[in-house]
Amino acid sequence: MGGYCNVVPAQMLGDFLRWEKEVKPNKLFVYGILKRGFSLDLEREGAKFLGEATLQPANLYHVGGGVGLRIEDEGKVYGEVFEIPPTMWRWLDGIEGHPYTYMRQQVQAFIVDRVGPEEVWVYVHQHPEYFTGLIESGRYESDSEYARG
Repeated sequence: MGGYCNVVPAQMLGDFLRWEKEVKPNKLFVYGILKRGFSLDLEREGAKFLGEATLQPANLYHVGGGVGLRIEDEGKVYGEVFEIPPTMWRWLDGIEGHPYTYMRQQVQAFIVDRVGPEEVWVYVHQHPEYFTGLIESGRYESDSEYARG
């Protein structure tokens, strides 16, 4: 009786391939556990590190044991920018809970040693009611077992 079928219909495959090609620019600003040296270090996952960067106006907030970013009227966030392979976006959206917990949004970030801002994506937290405090330094640092890889 009704067995499991793992065949992907051609239309779904076509939608998936179109979706991957539409993610432009292919750069992502990261500020938490996706940074180098953290548990989900994108460089270890196959993304290319482009440099340390800043994003403003924005702020970081504690959210449970993690961190959330909000685009706001003032503030500055320090992070890193990576070039993302097309096949990685679906994985990233999954771990970030896009578009429910974090929403991927296009912004301009400044990469150290480059002239002018660059168009990048960033995951913005959608539920400020869960914030437990502002990270005034604009830098996420954690010694928790979960965050450090």
